[in-house]
Amino acid sequence: SVAFGAVPYVVPGLEAIRPYRCGGPIPFAGVFEFRSPIRRVELGGVASRNARTQSTEELLFRSTPTELPIPNEEDQQGAAVDDEDASLSEFRIEPEAIAGLNREIEDHGSQPMAHFHHQLLAVARDDPGAMARITVFTVSTNGSDRVTSTVRRSLQERFGDGGKGFLPIAAGWGAQEHRDVEWTFDYWRTCIVNRGRCPLDRPGLAGVMATNPGVGARAFFSTVDGGGSNSAVSRFELFYQAWPEGGQVSLRIDDEPPTSLDTRAERVEDRVHVISVDEGPHQLRVRVGQGRIRLYGVVMERPGPGVVVDGLMMLGASVSMMDNHDEAHLRHQVSHRSPDLLVFWLGGNDVVARAFTHDWFVGHYGRFIARARSGRPEASCLILSVLDKGIELNGRIRTRRRVPLVAEAQRATAEAQ
Repeated sequence: SVAFGAVPYVVPGLEAIRPYRCGGPIPFAGVFEFRSPIRRVELGGVASRNARTQSTEELLFRSTPTELPIPNEEDQQGAAVDDEDASLSEFRIEPEAIAGLNREIEDHGSQPMAHFHHQLLAVARDDPGAMARITVFTVSTNGSDRVTSTVRRSLQERFGDGGKGFLPIAAGWGAQEHRDVEWTFDYWRTCIVNRGRCPLDRPGLAGVMATNPGVGARAFFSTVDGGGSNSAVSRFELFYQAWPEGGQVSLRIDDEPPTSLDTRAERVEDRVHVISVDEGPHQLRVRVGQGRIRLYGVVMERPGPGVVVDGLMMLGASVSMMDNHDEAHLRHQVSHRSPDLLVFWLGGNDVVARAFTHDWFVGHYGRFIARARSGRPEASCLILSVLDKGIELNGRIRTRRRVPLVAEAQRATAEAQ
C-alpha cells in the first residue's frame, strides 16, 4: 500500500490524486477542521455561547493582547486636515470604526502608503473609473481566501465593488480556495513556484501556470448572486503565455458562441487578452481548443469606482522559493495588474525552514519584493509580519522560537526596502 500511495508522486499527470501536497492539509485532518460561514464565525472550545452572532472582527478584538499600545485619540482621528483639504474631511474614517485596533503600520519611509490612500480617496469621491487595487502575496495562512475576502468585502462595502480580481486558471495546491466567485476547473496540469520547474521560470502572478495534458482541460469563472462582492463584472482579462508551440484557447461568455484565441508566437511572450462585457452577472468558460496552451490566470473587474483585492496564496512556499520567478516575467505580471498597494505576507513556512538565518531571509525576501515592486514602482508597499505559530511542549502550547526571529527579519526587510 505504501508503494501504491507513492505512485502519484512519481508519475506526471497524477498530481490531482496525491493524498498529501506540500503546504496542504494532513489527510483526513479536515474531518476535524472548523470551517466558518462567510460572514459569521464560531470557534469551538474558545467562543462564548453567543459566538454564532459575533463577527470575525469582534472575536479578533476579544483575543487581542491588552499589553500592546492603544492609539491615542489623535491617531484614531488621523492627522490634522489643512484648510485647503478641509473638503476631504468627509472621507475620513470615523474613530468608532477603528476603536479597539491597536496595531499600527510602522513607517520606514516618507509616507509609504500615500499612493494607495490617494487612489482610495479618488474612489471615495466617486471619480469616474477610479480603482484602488490591492495585491496580496501570501501563503497558507490565507489559503482559503479568508483574510483577503474579509478585507475585500469590508472595503468594497464602504468604497465600492471593483470586482473579484485575479484568480489562477486552476488551483496549484489541494487546499487552495477562492471566495466571492464561482470557480471550477478540470484536467489541468499545474506547475507552481514552490517546485521551480515552470517553463522558463514563469509561474504567473499567482505562482501557478496551468497547462493541458489533453483536450479536455477547462475552467469556469462566474460572478455570484446576492448583490455582494463580485456580483457583476464588466471585464475579463486572461493572462497567458504565447510561445512557438502555442495552441488555441476557446473562450465563451455566457451562452454566446465561443471565440478562439491563438497563443502561438515566434518567441515566448507574456500577454493579456481583454474581454469587455456589459456590466452585470456573467460567466467565462475557458477550454482547450487545440494544441498545448500555457495560462496564468483570469481577472474579473467592474468599471469603478471601486476596490479590488487579489489573494495570491502560495501554500508551503518559503521566501527562497520566490527566486523561482524570472525577474522580467514577474515585473511584467505586476505591471499589467497595476496594483496600488502591494502586500507581502510570507514567512510562516520560514519559521520551520532549516535554512533560516536572519541574513538568508532578508536577502531572499528583499530580492522578491524588489522584483515585484519593479513592475509598479509607484505603488505603496506593506509587509505583514508572520502570525504566531505554536508548538506543544510539556503539555502546553508555546510560541515557536523562530517566530520573533522571523518577525524581526521582516522588519529589517521593510527597513532595507
